[in-house]
Amino acid sequence: MVQKEKRRGKEVLNGFKPVHIWMLSLAIINAYLGYNDKYPMILKKYKAIWKKLQADGINIPDTFIHGVPKSNDFFNNTLEFMINCFQIYNKEDFLAKVTIEIENSPIFQTYTKRRSILMALPIHERVGFITNNDEVFGFINHYEPSLTPAGILGYEISTRVQMCRLAYYMGYIGRDELFRYIQPYAVLAQKNFNSFREYGLSCITGLLFFLEFFNSRNLRYISESTLIKLLHWLLNARESPWTNLPWNIAIQDL
Repeated sequence: MVQKEKRRGKEVLNGFKPVHIWMLSLAIINAYLGYNDKYPMILKKYKAIWKKLQADGINIPDTFIHGVPKSNDFFNNTLEFMINCFQIYNKEDFLAKVTIEIENSPIFQTYTKRRSILMALPIHERVGFITNNDEVFGFINHYEPSLTPAGILGYEISTRVQMCRLAYYMGYIGRDELFRYIQPYAVLAQKNFNSFREYGLSCITGLLFFLEFFNSRNLRYISESTLIKLLHWLLNARESPWTNLPWNIAIQDL
């Protein structure tokens, strides 16, 4: 459990562990990038955290946890995102949304069902089938080589973790609640993916699928090349959680 105390006028976290940062990092690639793409800058700003993380009672700033810079503009963007993407106006809305199973997501259902139809066809029949049907099948066929059997589950996990982080930012939940809500999604991620790379590609594909076919709110489009660059940074940068922490970290170690 993460516990708070005051030390020299600053809030510190006793028991904050690498696994907490691992869990937060699952939310880096999702539709919120269209509102706020500053989290890599935040990670760079607090890069010294990797040397201090083992210290007892390290000071972890809220900005590092929720990923939202201190600005009225970002507050307004976050509020807009929570309303447009999740229909969350208050704590009660969040508590209702966070209990909905990922399998009930329209995006996940559409992708998974149509992927099953396409993959059931012999390879030599797929081209004709794609030509005679809607663009969704062409999209799925194009990105299929990059994915595991879990498909775009990574994107749905990232979106849910992002929802929890922003609920914390909006003051709907506390820090202990934040990690309690994220934990099941973290377990689901490890169960279905074997590396940050697999997970990241799933997030990218799901985000592109969302922007292409479900973007009724006209969120800012993010190109595939931009997302690939972000993934490359996450997998290689010294400041990235994905280079400092193992994929198979013990999730139960909270």
